Amino acid sequence: MQQKRKKESDEYELKKSQLEAEIKEKKLVFEKEYAEREKAIAEKEQEYATLKKAFDHFPAELEKAIQQAKTELEGKLSIEFKHQTELKSKETEGILQLRDLQIATLENKIKEMEVQGKILGQKAETANQ
Repeated sequence: MQQKRKKESDEYELKKSQLEAEIKEKKLVFEKEYAEREKAIAEKEQEYATLKKAFDHFPAELEKAIQQAKTELEGKLSIEFKHQTELKSKETEGILQLRDLQIATLENKIKEMEVQGKILGQKAETANQ
């Protein structure tokens, strides 16, 4: 009877140690999964905080970018307008100088023709006499 009792006690202890080992293994697996989940949650919270911060600052950054683009565009348009105005002014000045030159040329031709007319008039008078 003592042997039976000892055998039952040994079987009990063996089963107990197997269950304890199984529980210990399950506990380790659970703790590992729990740690991984905690890490994933912490990463998600960090990502959320980063995205929320970016989202909160977005309107101000957008307005700043719009103002900067507007200022750059105004500067470029101002320079382009100034350049176009200068070109138009020089073109107009060139046209006026050309017209002045044409007028002067025509005036010289008129004077030459008047001189030739006088000479021809004088020749005609001397020929008639």
